[in-house]
Amino acid sequence: MPQRDGGSWNAMITAYTRHGHAKEALDLFLEMPERNIISWNAMLVGYTWCLQWEEALDFVLLMQRETREIDYVTIGLILNVCTGLSDVELGKPVHGFAYRRHFYSNLFVGNALLRMYGKCGNLRSAQLWFFEMSRQRDKVSWNAVTLDPV
Repeated sequence: MPQRDGGSWNAMITAYTRHGHAKEALDLFLEMPERNIISWNAMLVGYTWCLQWEEALDFVLLMQRETREIDYVTIGLILNVCTGLSDVELGKPVHGFAYRRHFYSNLFVGNALLRMYGKCGNLRSAQLWFFEMSRQRDKVSWNAVTLDPV
């Protein structure tokens, strides 16, 4: 068998999680000789895809201990985990981190924040954030306020 590169490891992780095999994906992830931001995000996507919120939170804590790599996708995924757990208090520090690192201006992150506040019942924060996003709203933003009235 040819040597696996980062792309093939990540593709296998994604395939496992897309088919509901998050445990096998984690085993493969832990076996990887080198991980990058795509590897970490692929696992987070997998947990959210499988609606395994507690496992996703455990993975975020592992990520916090083991890597400093983070991008706007990671922030959006972590906010999705907070939404899945219906834990706005967990999401508020993520919002603060996104603000300090200037990720908040990214539309993916902005929509994840809007959805988190709305789904967690913090309608005042959702409303404020929706107005803050006035110049960058898209269909996802509008759907978030339509499905989770602000």
